[in-house]
Amino acid sequence: PSSRDMGRPRHGPKRGARVQPALGAWDEEDVGRVPRVAVTAGATSDPEEGAAISLTAKSLRRDGVRSARRRKVDRQRLLADEAPPPPMGRRELLLLALFLLAVTARYGAQKAGFFDSNIPSSPPPPPRQISTDMAILLQSDATHATPPPPSPYLPMPAPLPPAQAPPPAPPRLEASALVAALNRRFTHGRPSERLAEAGVLVWQMDGLSSEREWKPCGGLQWCARFGDRISASLISRRTPPPFSLDRAGFILSPHEAQGRLRCSVPHDGDSMHKNCARLGGNAACRPGCFTERHADGCSSPDPIHPDAMQLCYDPVDLRTMLEEQERTYATDPYDYKDECGQGNGCRYNELIFRTDRWEDSLPHLVDAIFYPKGGNELRARDVHRRFLDAFGLDEAQVPLLQMDLTSSSTPFTAVPARRLPPRTLVPRDADPFSLTGVKCDAMVLNPRRSRSKFWEMWGSASEAWTRVPPGGAACWGRGAEAARAFFRKALSGDQCDANWFEGASGALGRRGTPPGFTVAAPALLGFDDTIFKECSARLGKQEWYNGPGSGFNDELAHRCFEASANVLRVFSHERPWSMCQNLQWLVCAGKGRLPGQGGRAMHFATPPSKLDTRTWITPNSYPCEHGGCGVGELKYAVGDVYFAELCLLNRFCRNGGQLFAIDGPREAFECDFDEEAYLAFAEDLATPV
Repeated sequence: PSSRDMGRPRHGPKRGARVQPALGAWDEEDVGRVPRVAVTAGATSDPEEGAAISLTAKSLRRDGVRSARRRKVDRQRLLADEAPPPPMGRRELLLLALFLLAVTARYGAQKAGFFDSNIPSSPPPPPRQISTDMAILLQSDATHATPPPPSPYLPMPAPLPPAQAPPPAPPRLEASALVAALNRRFTHGRPSERLAEAGVLVWQMDGLSSEREWKPCGGLQWCARFGDRISASLISRRTPPPFSLDRAGFILSPHEAQGRLRCSVPHDGDSMHKNCARLGGNAACRPGCFTERHADGCSSPDPIHPDAMQLCYDPVDLRTMLEEQERTYATDPYDYKDECGQGNGCRYNELIFRTDRWEDSLPHLVDAIFYPKGGNELRARDVHRRFLDAFGLDEAQVPLLQMDLTSSSTPFTAVPARRLPPRTLVPRDADPFSLTGVKCDAMVLNPRRSRSKFWEMWGSASEAWTRVPPGGAACWGRGAEAARAFFRKALSGDQCDANWFEGASGALGRRGTPPGFTVAAPALLGFDDTIFKECSARLGKQEWYNGPGSGFNDELAHRCFEASANVLRVFSHERPWSMCQNLQWLVCAGKGRLPGQGGRAMHFATPPSKLDTRTWITPNSYPCEHGGCGVGELKYAVGDVYFAELCLLNRFCRNGGQLFAIDGPREAFECDFDEEAYLAFAEDLATPV
């Protein structure tokens, strides 16, 4: 064969040289063509040269065979790499799971601090000692070292700088300096994105806070669904109207509140009806500002105020909102409208603030506590005292102020805080079955969240003691509008002069003729048997009834009238009893407008502090005295009405928490009636489930 057949270059080697074939190009057929005895590379007569050529041929054949075998093995390995791996067996899966568990456990232990510096470890090895000459050489090498070649990859971006902490809050001013600062802020307030430049920020007690009025509503309270925001107002000499002309409130720190602003409105924002399915809301629903129904957020049109520029204003547009309020304030008459129910023309602005981590900002969030001149001073003093006690402050740090908006230059003045003795309250955990304000809130929880017996006691008079099912007829009729009309009428007090003894024998029960009490007759509440006992005790008569059953109500009405006790005892055919009648009487009693009441005093034949909530859970009065009102039964008992009355007073009265400290039947309670809380309850009851 020619030299090309053997893998040599075209011009072969010199005679007598070893042949170095390109082994990578050999195949088994090429190997087969190598002669076994000799290869004639040219004519030769030298025996030594012929022997060398023969050995060279043998070597070539051996190397070719080995190369072919290696290529075969390589092809097999390549095919094996391309094939999918075999599935893992149970043993392999179990080992993998144990390995992952071990890694996870060690990582958790490291996070928990089990492998920290507190665990002793072996000391590190001593540093390697080098001579002075070696140190000089190393330093020289480092100085004159050739820089490394540039990396072919893009450099990693530099880490972001840490987020800057907000600027520290300014130090709390002393009372005199704070009053001067507030008066300057009121006098020079102007439209601005900064709260501190726009006026004085006031948050008045609107019935939507917790039992500690400086905290948002939460837990099982009826107003918990509004607990993700609070509503405040900015007042200044340019736009002075506050939310209320008589309610006490808090002056908030503009520095602490600035970052909490959600939106603002140049008038009443109807924020109670802008609720989100999730507390705190999301991008499509901002509590108090807009809901999913408003596709453009704050830029959506306002359905209640068609003349308004938009539904609300984002925090960056606070200046624009205040400018819009100034325009309407300058053109609208003072009593232009009153759909907000505050009696002040509804010309205040409304700023909505988020309440997450609210308690972390206390007490620095509150600069002072105030009351309007002629307003609820007692309420302000009570809250001020409890606020100072809660945070260990004194009145020099958080003063009590009076706000007089008839003064355009010094509307705020400090008033001395008279230290009142703390109220003696029954500890909540003194008796696990006692009735408390928290338990009342749970009983009258919003019906859209939880149906309970309380919400099913409002059936028609013809079906007294029958729990009304969802969708059934209520005592005010059917539909939300009928309910709202009834509650508005009850709040007006037009029915207060009625005869609440109607149905009793003689002149006492005559329709349209109120009883003629000769002395003040405080309202008296309780269970029927304890009311009878209390009225009898005041007259010195036998304290139990032993006559015919049909005469009990008549005897009770006459004894309580003689004892100058205003009780609800309506049982005529023309005017039968229902929870609607009960609510009307309760509103009149809370406002001190019952015939002959002579004030707002109320007495309780069964002291609220002695009530046992097991009686509410398992009643034992008519028609449940024989166990006919268990779980699943559509009945409620006469005794349930007293629990309902107390829980309604707890909700309607700003001082309702004091009810549960009353310990005797002649201990008086005067309700500080909160119409805002009443209307919120009415809205809950009127809204279908």
